[in-house]
Amino acid sequence: MNTPIPPRDLESLSAYLDDQLNPGERARLEARLPLEPALRQMLEDLGLTRRALRAQKPRRAPRNFTLTPEMPGCGAAPRRRPGSACQGHTPFSD
Repeated sequence: MNTPIPPRDLESLSAYLDDQLNPGERARLEARLPLEPALRQMLEDLGLTRRALRAQKPRRAPRNFTLTPEMPGCGAAPRRRPGSACQGHTPFSD
């Protein structure tokens, strides 16, 4: 059974991997790792994910996702159906 990891611990593990913890925080986390298998496993999983992502070749975005000042409102929002695209500003068109 997987033990849930609190968000605060996830942030600490991420900061640990990024070498962003101060010496006291680092020491406290390192003291917990041998005692908490779920925390240790999450650190390993995050490390594996990090290495896998860094091993990927960078890819260019398929298009520019910058919004113009006119796009966010797209007219009278209350009249649109939920999920409908704005006229001329379809979310995934090229």
